Amino acid sequence: MMYTMNRRTQIFLIGLCLSLCALAATIFPTHAQTASPESDGVINTNFPNPGDTKPSPAIRILPGVSYGSYSNMSTDPVAISAAERDTLLAAASKTASGIKMISLNNWDAVQEGQPAIQIVNNVPIKGATYTIVLPPGWKRSAHYPVLLSGNGAGVSNNARLWKGSDTSLINAIALASTRDRSGLIAAYSNAGGTESQGVDDHTYKSVGAFFDFIGQNGGDPMHAIMAGGSRGGGTALMWAINPLDLNYKVVAVFADIPPTAYGTLSQLSVLTYPNLGYINEALVHDPNAYLYSNPNGPSNSHIGLLIGVNDAAGADAKSPIGMAERLKDKVLVIGRGTHDPFFPLWEFLRFDDRLTALGITHSTVITLGQGHVGNTFLETQVRAYIDALSQGKAYQPPPGRFIYIDLAPPEGPQVPLPAFLKDGLNADPKAVPVAGLDLPFAAEIPAGAGVGNPVDISVCGKIGSTYSYSAKDAAGKAWTSAAGTFDATECAHVQIKAPDVPGTYTWSFTSQDKPIAVTNTPLRNEGGCGLPAETIVTTLQPSPADLTGNQPTLGFGVDQYSAQEASCATSP
Repeated sequence: MMYTMNRRTQIFLIGLCLSLCALAATIFPTHAQTASPESDGVINTNFPNPGDTKPSPAIRILPGVSYGSYSNMSTDPVAISAAERDTLLAAASKTASGIKMISLNNWDAVQEGQPAIQIVNNVPIKGATYTIVLPPGWKRSAHYPVLLSGNGAGVSNNARLWKGSDTSLINAIALASTRDRSGLIAAYSNAGGTESQGVDDHTYKSVGAFFDFIGQNGGDPMHAIMAGGSRGGGTALMWAINPLDLNYKVVAVFADIPPTAYGTLSQLSVLTYPNLGYINEALVHDPNAYLYSNPNGPSNSHIGLLIGVNDAAGADAKSPIGMAERLKDKVLVIGRGTHDPFFPLWEFLRFDDRLTALGITHSTVITLGQGHVGNTFLETQVRAYIDALSQGKAYQPPPGRFIYIDLAPPEGPQVPLPAFLKDGLNADPKAVPVAGLDLPFAAEIPAGAGVGNPVDISVCGKIGSTYSYSAKDAAGKAWTSAAGTFDATECAHVQIKAPDVPGTYTWSFTSQDKPIAVTNTPLRNEGGCGLPAETIVTTLQPSPADLTGNQPTLGFGVDQYSAQEASCATSP
């Protein structure tokens, strides 16, 4: 494996690209699932021959020459056993009330009219792979809408579907196929390879070729839906924007926890947003690429390898924020948490404001305490959209901004904020969300840093409200402090250097001159209470794993409200 991260962190990178596992419907009478007849495992995309099921090695792509050419573009580095395949097929069949499931390793093996969902693994199309899910009764002459979902960063189709058990697209097919509904084709995409962000011209052309292919095999390229999380959220936006004006039309976009400004993100500190260090490691195939002292480290921005432009402004111009006007007249839902270890809240809010300024109708959800995991509101809107679409009805998600809170951060149940403020930890997750709420105070700070390392500090909140923050050492000497009033951007952000003296620096915050509890963080002690916000500065730069452990969250994020037991207020 090319990564040094543990398995749980790899799953976080998947973003789980829309947790639609709740999608279930009565489709057909119960049938046993069917295994692929041509092998004992799931295909690894024709490496070295069609039907082989051994892991495909990651081809080392040298820094500086890899734009548009990435490892495992048309292969898969993850092997799947027959037992893993059969376990997932059985679970997927049960979720779909007994619908028959067939796993195939070659597109030529698909059959028209099958009373089953056919899963065709890793179909190579022009430099990317697509695991295509066909509806029961599929016919080549049909014109099904097509749902395309890019995977999270570094995640292959086999890793997402078979190892990660992300059956979201299979569940979507089941929902759209029940009773007299019209059906749907869906596809998992490896987004152009391991290191790719899926936003290079080569991958765009692969997406166009996929729609040409699916248009000849029962799909309607003029009725495309893009959905995904993390890297897949970014590809959902950019593939919908369709910079090369390829022959397909996107009608709806569901982008969860997406990057929206690739150039801006390339400038961020891997101390405050530690999982960006993993992206750097994967891109240059160097396990120490998170170190600022490393020539391959974050000071040497590799954005050109991902998007083809080396300067941040140029990369932002080729990002969702720079091409947002192309999202007009599409159903659009976006989401982000306040404690994401990849992407800052202020970057997402800037994109949200850009959409509003362009007059683009859209739905936005922000979840307090949420890490780099999917959000409930967006999941619900995908389900509602597919439910209506398959019945020949239109569905427009409720426009505006919605605020949720994570009851067990950073990846627990999420409820609308008004319900939480009314009922606390007993709030109903099904409570109706309310649009137009003021943005609560939220802060993003590093849990740790090496002396002199660059770190990002940001605070966000209601326009016109005041804020202050400071960090002091044990003797009360301030490392950094600021105060002000939130302007139209809703955030204040600065990149500064960590102190030159090792030690523990304790934070304090105010909003509207009222203190914010510094234990309103997603990191909890054994009693479930938030750990106080501190930045520990050491002589050597800490690794991403040192800062986040197994958590899909910032080392420290603080928010105005916190889903904790009342006793935690006095027992941090």
